[in-house]
Amino acid sequence: MVKVHHLNNSRSQRILWLLEELGTPYEILKYQRMSPLPLAPPELKEVHPLGKSPVITDGARTIAESGAIIEYLLDTYGKGRLKPAPGTDDYWKYVEWMHYAEGSAMTPLLMALFMGFLGEGGAPLQPHIDAQIASHLSYMENGLAGRDFFVGNGLTGADIQLLFVLEAAGSRLTPYPARDREGRPLPVDEPVIAEDMHSALDTLADTWRRARRVVVLTGAGLSTASGIPDFRSPGGRWERYQPVPLPDFLADEEARVRYWRYKGETWQLIRTAEPNAAHQALTDLAHAGRVELLVTQNVDGLHERSGFPPERLVNIHGSDSEVECMACHGRAERAAAQELWEGGTAVPRCACGGPWKPATISFGQALVEADLARSLRTAATADLFVAAGTSLVVGPVNQMFAIAARAGARTAILTASETPYDADADVKLGEPVEQVLPALRDRVVGR
Repeated sequence: MVKVHHLNNSRSQRILWLLEELGTPYEILKYQRMSPLPLAPPELKEVHPLGKSPVITDGARTIAESGAIIEYLLDTYGKGRLKPAPGTDDYWKYVEWMHYAEGSAMTPLLMALFMGFLGEGGAPLQPHIDAQIASHLSYMENGLAGRDFFVGNGLTGADIQLLFVLEAAGSRLTPYPARDREGRPLPVDEPVIAEDMHSALDTLADTWRRARRVVVLTGAGLSTASGIPDFRSPGGRWERYQPVPLPDFLADEEARVRYWRYKGETWQLIRTAEPNAAHQALTDLAHAGRVELLVTQNVDGLHERSGFPPERLVNIHGSDSEVECMACHGRAERAAAQELWEGGTAVPRCACGGPWKPATISFGQALVEADLARSLRTAATADLFVAAGTSLVVGPVNQMFAIAARAGARTAILTASETPYDADADVKLGEPVEQVLPALRDRVVGR
């Protein structure tokens, strides 16, 4: 019978999952980590010279390393299950994910673990580590775009191998206290619910004035007052249009036609829209030195048109004002491609013959790594993080809230809809952002 030498809080839990999936009989031999450092006990060295877990024994065989154990169990007891046929494209993708899980993906997680032991001494490296973790989560999320499993149409050993990575990533970000412009720790209060809007505004404005670094994330709700409907709220764009993932756009002409129908109609709204009072308030705050970085999920360009400083703006989902050829990757102004579409061309094309696509990030398309890293890194250094007009459900950029909060920042959510982070926010205001943000600006910089 297979014996699993199981160490608490270790990677051996995925071996137990695999054995359950296979229906293979097994016995668990339990070991407890020592304290104060959570090291494996010396008894494990009696099983394997390195004292590692997971490790299994099966008769006379002793096998360590998660990947090797998974491969052994699948080859010995799997009967062709949970593993693609050797030599196929799915097989090599399976091999890649198996090695990735214990290679590239684990490096920032282990660094975060060690930095946690250092306390404040690890603070300088923490933003880089947090950004790396979020980048890997984005990579894995894109690997799952449009599918339920990492490889093929069913569960494989790769999904089981990646379990520990995904689980550990949620618990490896270390908090550091936020401080005001004079270096004093910001007070920690109970969340403020907007039953008294003016009191909540005063509280948030006071925090904003004292903060040295304010980071803002904006979403579609910021532009609804400019006449641009949002996506997810009732009556939003996705009630009429389903998003077209990038792989579908590249592979299918009909998908390209549907994509351009949606994007062509949307641009007709965007090009005539004007920045509203919320955009202008954020621009005024930035020019007053009160916004370190603004990251927007919007592709409408209204922040730029309001005069927001471009060096402090990240268009994390790209811009609708340009198009990119999916063949030669050349770029051009949107106007020429839009004119072709409005003239009856279902899918405008570049001179090289490739299809134009508005230069926005589609589902299944990776974010620009440098933009994501900058956004998450700056969130980790914020004293105040403000999410305005966003439902905070689109990853990985929604992790800015969690990263900032774990790093000790005060947090505010300014949106009418519910978000996954409402209970964690210091301030939640549901009034229209085109009212809230100008009121905040007036309190912070004076008007």
